[in-house]
Amino acid sequence: MHFCRLRGVHPDPDLYLGNRRLSCVERTRYLGLLFDSRLTWVPNLRYVKAVCQKALSLLRVLPHTSWGADRDTLLLLHRTLLLSKLEYGCEVYSSAKEAHLRVLDSVHHAGVRLATGAFRSSPIPSLLVDAGVLPLDLRRQSSLFRCWFSVQRIPESVPCVSILRDSRSPAYDERPSLPKPFGFRVASAMTPLSFPPIPICPYRVPRVGYWQLPGVSVCSHTIDSKRDLPPYASRALFLEHFTEHSDSIPVFTDGSKLDAGVAFGVVFPSFCRGGSLSSVASVFTAELSAIVLSLQIIFTLSVDSFMIFSDSRSAF
Repeated sequence: MHFCRLRGVHPDPDLYLGNRRLSCVERTRYLGLLFDSRLTWVPNLRYVKAVCQKALSLLRVLPHTSWGADRDTLLLLHRTLLLSKLEYGCEVYSSAKEAHLRVLDSVHHAGVRLATGAFRSSPIPSLLVDAGVLPLDLRRQSSLFRCWFSVQRIPESVPCVSILRDSRSPAYDERPSLPKPFGFRVASAMTPLSFPPIPICPYRVPRVGYWQLPGVSVCSHTIDSKRDLPPYASRALFLEHFTEHSDSIPVFTDGSKLDAGVAFGVVFPSFCRGGSLSSVASVFTAELSAIVLSLQIIFTLSVDSFMIFSDSRSAF
């Protein structure tokens, strides 16, 4: 495929594989997306709209007055059958013009209208607010942000380097009508939101395979919930479990989130360590950060057996 936006007659490149000439095509499908030679994404958007029409036919049948599905079930089907198709690959095809992207809005609005039972004359903003569903442009923007932060988790990767070190900004400033690549679209969407600088924890590819790691055993939860038992009963269960691992050094971890910030701490028998996180971090991140800090300290010690106590069920 020869990607080109030049007007007028221009020949396709002559490419050969051995003695066989490779022919150029106007469009092709790759990973479920329909690429066209001018990267307008119009064929892909039309294809997605045609596929979603089948799901709309199902939503037209199910909302019967006597035996049909209820509102919550229909909204769940809308998210499953329609939004999953409308949002697939939106990080790529969102570079299309706004007029072309609005082709999918009618499908989204029709699905919400069928799921809620609203009249055809109902205003679209009121319809989406009543259903608790975001418009497609905001959903695409959310997908861009998630992909942006996910890519930055691996700083050495090719996508991250190409996004952060793109030097073509002057060309796009001079010609705003050009379709902008992923990094410029995310930057333009973040500018009006005034996002604070958020540090992203990078993911490092481990140098040791998981099959080479030492054996780690995770004990079952001694208490299903903190509210199930009074404090004295919880303490008795903890001491009973503690005696079963008396040959290991105990390590206690915890994390908390308050209005003042997010912090975590690690308590060893002879010393304590702690740290703070950005105010936008969650308490789950604080709990995991405490466990990671305890493991980093354990690797520097000469003792072989440790026992980490954590009250975060999500960490396990």
